[in-house]
Amino acid sequence: MSKPALLIPLLAAACAAPLPVVEDPLPLLDPAWDAPEATGAFDLLSALGSSELGELVDEALAASPDLAGAVARLDAAEALLGISRGPLLPSVGAELQNTRSQINLAARGIPVPDPIRTFGAWNGSFAASWEVDLWGRIRAGVRAAEADLAATAADLEGARVSLAGQVVRAWLILGEARAQRELAERTLESWRQSERQVAQRFEAGLGRALDLRLLRTSVASAVAILEGAREGEALAERALEALLGGVADGRRGLEGALPSAPPESPSGVPVAVLGQRPDLRGAARRTAAELARAEVSRAELWPRISFTASSGWNGTKAEDIGDPDFSVWSFVGGLSAPLFQGGALRARVRAADARVRGAVAAWEGLVLRACAEVERARVRSEAADRRHAALEEAAREAEGAETLAQEQYEAGLVGIVEVLESQRRRLSIEAQVLGSQRARHEARVDLWLALGGHGVAAGSRADSAEPEPAEAPAAKEAPVGAPEAMEARS
Repeated sequence: MSKPALLIPLLAAACAAPLPVVEDPLPLLDPAWDAPEATGAFDLLSALGSSELGELVDEALAASPDLAGAVARLDAAEALLGISRGPLLPSVGAELQNTRSQINLAARGIPVPDPIRTFGAWNGSFAASWEVDLWGRIRAGVRAAEADLAATAADLEGARVSLAGQVVRAWLILGEARAQRELAERTLESWRQSERQVAQRFEAGLGRALDLRLLRTSVASAVAILEGAREGEALAERALEALLGGVADGRRGLEGALPSAPPESPSGVPVAVLGQRPDLRGAARRTAAELARAEVSRAELWPRISFTASSGWNGTKAEDIGDPDFSVWSFVGGLSAPLFQGGALRARVRAADARVRGAVAAWEGLVLRACAEVERARVRSEAADRRHAALEEAAREAEGAETLAQEQYEAGLVGIVEVLESQRRRLSIEAQVLGSQRARHEARVDLWLALGGHGVAAGSRADSAEPEPAEAPAAKEAPVGAPEAMEARS
């Protein structure tokens, strides 16, 4: 090949567009939205302080088929990383062949006494080949595989956090359902006690038949409410059992709980804490992977330099293998360059750049959605606290009103209707207090998930998935996904 022909791919590569510039969108947020680092991470599981809940979360994480699938995908990504690292080292192979052939010399016009001849050959060799990664194509492929592995690990962490959030919610729902059932039992007992008192007054000629019938109506309604509460508790228990990976038949006797006061919400959200969300970390890694693939597409424009060496033996007998007299060897150095492919290589560069821009756009959109989720969780948490405080005040007033109505009824100042109404209102508000108590906890769960579910991913399989550097220490690169690793390289 002439020298001008060799210059064609070099000029094409030199004219390739520089890599797209990628910036981490988190530092671009409004500084007023950031909070001091002192606010720290929000660890809901530790703040709730329930050993039962921690055990249930661990059990669900260990038994989830979805998480098992995520772990399998992580293992596959780890294997793909090993495949990408293979070409960094020479490939070595061995071969042993025995060939037997027969020829009829008479058929070829050679008159000999014995025209049928049989030939044998033995060939044994070792061969090694290696491509010089002069332009970084292979190393860029390794960086892409490392980033893919880290993104898959982030997906696994995200799945763990999501499942933990479902378990916490189911645990709280079961706790409220149990409290509602206990409230319904107390309500029924209270109505029955009132019924007995009114019945005694009626039998003594001091009460009205209407009062007794109204109380019996309340007792029957309380029985119906209790059955509904029992149904809700049974369904809540089975929902929690389903998350634990077993048969949801209600035989485990799960307790659940509804703590009286939820953990305090963090006063602010440091951007650094928000950046630890698994989905944001995964988006950063995927962007880094696309950027590395863009480097690969540019390196494809340059020539490839490779070397192949082989050594072995060729003989007619098996004994010839290993005999120096029958040894052979070869060494080949090669240079291959893409001269013309109809613009396919440049089109691959443009496609890779477009994928980088798409990954950056997805990353930025995810950051904005994460901020919106945090703000919505904050609003819900604050509103739930105010609503609960108002309901607690209403419950205190309703209890006082019921006590006053009972006293006035016994004094003959009011009828049974006022007593029944005051009791109904108190019981209704108590049920609402339990619901608002769960709503406060669920608002904290939403905020905890929006901030990345701190405290769940620790010790998970994903933590051990960080790949080792693909290059020697002398050729250090920024960690995959870090902003400094995403700047343009011309």
